[in-house]
Amino acid sequence: VNLWWDGNSWESGGPYWLLTSGTANWTYPLADGDLTDGHNYDLQSRATDNAGNVETSLGTSSFIFASSGPEAPVVSSSTHPDEDTWYNDNNPQFTWTTPGGPAPIVGYSYVLDQNSGTTPDAVVDTTSNSAGYTGVADGTWWFHVRALDNAGTWGPAGHYRGNIDTATPNAPA
Repeated sequence: VNLWWDGNSWESGGPYWLLTSGTANWTYPLADGDLTDGHNYDLQSRATDNAGNVETSLGTSSFIFASSGPEAPVVSSSTHPDEDTWYNDNNPQFTWTTPGGPAPIVGYSYVLDQNSGTTPDAVVDTTSNSAGYTGVADGTWWFHVRALDNAGTWGPAGHYRGNIDTATPNAPA
């Protein structure tokens, strides 16, 4: 746990601080396992200068503790429901689950390309759980999506293959 405050706890002299969640309180130093994934914590603080003057206003902040990021979203397609089948539809639509993880999801980054292992960039493209494309060329395509949680952590990508074949076959000679 990387919560550091040089000095003493709330009850004694020095820089004062108190970390709370519900009815639980912690004092410096925190040990591994003191905080629980997905819980909201409030941090209150007051400063003391070298002359011993204590700040009169109380500084407060809150955060959600997350020791890991979100899981990979599970992707599906209503237009291309079987990854092993070829479809005469070049307007693929994709949906995905909201992945689990210790912190709430705030957005997703996604991309459609012809590489099976792409990881989307670290830019939020949407806050919804769906994306679609129009006029995609024939071939095997891969849709990739990953989630960002409100702790600022990107999770791994979920992948989905779609096969498109809109070309009319040639007549036998």
